[in-house]
Amino acid sequence: GLDQFVCPGARNRNQIFPDIEGASKNIANFVRDGQQAGALGMMNTAWDDDGESLFESAWYPITLGAAASWQEGSFYLQRFDRDFDWAFFRAGGDQFVKATHALGGIPALLNAGTTDELFWRDPFTTQFQNQARNISERTSSTRLLAERALEMLIQNDKLARRNRATLSALRLAAQRYDHLGRRMEVMQKFSDQYWDAYLNLGDRAKARKLRYYTGAIYNNLREMAEELSILKEAYREQWLAENRPYWLDSVSARYDQMISLWLTKSRAMDEALRKYETTSTLPSPEEFGLGTRPVVPVQNRER
Repeated sequence: GLDQFVCPGARNRNQIFPDIEGASKNIANFVRDGQQAGALGMMNTAWDDDGESLFESAWYPITLGAAASWQEGSFYLQRFDRDFDWAFFRAGGDQFVKATHALGGIPALLNAGTTDELFWRDPFTTQFQNQARNISERTSSTRLLAERALEMLIQNDKLARRNRATLSALRLAAQRYDHLGRRMEVMQKFSDQYWDAYLNLGDRAKARKLRYYTGAIYNNLREMAEELSILKEAYREQWLAENRPYWLDSVSARYDQMISLWLTKSRAMDEALRKYETTSTLPSPEEFGLGTRPVVPVQNRER
């Protein structure tokens, strides 16, 4: 027969951060089967063809592939994780591998398609509103994982004496995941409060709650744009640290488009509230991009 290589993957394609659990199983099992079948060797693959994935985020599955293929026999993931911080970062402990697993578990946790695609999905659509409601518990868990990972990365930053550039890529992934989770939470609450005000136009207290989505001080919509501006600059720095400038403008344009969307909606909300003061009417939620009327859960009643 033909001489063969086995070619597993880092599972980073179209992801903010690689699917670590999926990559670990794929690499370890494929390499094991290749050894048993007499393959010449292993070529690990990282797929950046969405034009946005950052290679610096994929070092854990790349390193795992090296460890699995350079030894014969069974590969023990727990042993690899135990040694990872020292082998890759020359850092004692296990905080960096814990942060890696926290971020790498988010794609499977969300179970909502590839996370790069999800990050750029228009939030002012019925599809997005429904999805935000359906995965609200998973969204909360996502934010907790991302924030826990970011905290570990910041607190232990000085421990890393090698490959420190990887830490900035991990921090960026944590910040993007946290922003994505907050975006879903903001949109779900905005939709709920807008519908509540729209169905009770005579209750000005309900309409006043919508001021949290416009104005100069507390403005959740503008805050989404401000967070994206910060992420855009962090992404630019990370891109230029590992790539040539080519194609960066294409990714930056996605940030600019999303920033403009949030600011436009904030201005529209401000105009709607100004008109409400004189007409006591609001644009329909569907017209505003806030989805269909939320289904109110039936409360359990004592009998």
